[in-house]
Amino acid sequence: MLFSGVAFIALVVGSFLGDGGMLALWKSQARAEQARLELEELRAENARLVEEIRALRSDPRAIERIAREELGLAAPGEVVFVVRTLQAPSARP
Repeated sequence: MLFSGVAFIALVVGSFLGDGGMLALWKSQARAEQARLELEELRAENARLVEEIRALRSDPRAIERIAREELGLAAPGEVVFVVRTLQAPSARP
């Protein structure tokens, strides 16, 4: 009777904490859900990039936007003003 009780407890503990136990299953499910969310984010980013590529191939305004925003270029005859913000001097003890 004592042996069967100990064996039953060992079986229950093993089924929860063993390599193929419930704890491992829950961890695997959590990793799978995290991977699914990451894949969803990557697919959305990929779709955004495909749309950006399409725009850069066919829309001159998209090319102009990139030239202005990322490369700091201006059209002929335009004047570019650079506004710099001053940082407050740090307090000294």
